[in-house]
Amino acid sequence: MIDKDGDELVILANKKTTGGRMKSTVEISHILNTTAKASISAFMIFLFTGIAFAQPSGNSSGWRLINYSFKDGSARYEHVLAGTSSKMYDLVSHKGSKGNLQISQNRYDDKTRKILAGVTYQVRWSDPPAFLQSGKKASINYQLSTSSSISWKPPQQSVYLNQGLQGVYFSAPDGTKYITKDMKETLTSEKVIEAGTPGTKRTIKVTLGNGYSATYTYEWK
Repeated sequence: MIDKDGDELVILANKKTTGGRMKSTVEISHILNTTAKASISAFMIFLFTGIAFAQPSGNSSGWRLINYSFKDGSARYEHVLAGTSSKMYDLVSHKGSKGNLQISQNRYDDKTRKILAGVTYQVRWSDPPAFLQSGKKASINYQLSTSSSISWKPPQQSVYLNQGLQGVYFSAPDGTKYITKDMKETLTSEKVIEAGTPGTKRTIKVTLGNGYSATYTYEWK
């Protein structure tokens, strides 16, 4: 057994020892917490910096879409049948909106209003990319379908980029670039997009036939 004085000495010794250990533990805990916070801060800075660099900066040079325009080919053309006094007229019209148009061209007898010939066709197309990167090709989806026809067929259609002296057409996988019959394909530029200089402009023109067209204008920025 330990006497009272001895017991007090032991307790005091334990208190000193325990107190010393507590102080060391607090100091170590403080150091660890400080280190952990610094590590977390460094990691967060790295994380957000990494994310920032991983996202597109928006400053990459390339062709940026700045305008879209549509040319309406709706019109009426009058004709006189060769060698006669009979008159006839062509009426060109359309329905629909951007990316989905139904275009009609019909020839009527001016006196009887009877349709002598005509064609109605549907064109669906997707917008080209809003950003064209140099060194890569561009594509759009294109669909032509004939709704009705009396002697006539849909007029020639195409997608054209005014790049270089001859320009660049968009073609189907089988090489078709002048569209004259029903089809549903992805059309891709036959050459890669070339780089430009600040302020220069370039266009992709979707010719829909019968005077209709959709033009996308880009600027190198």
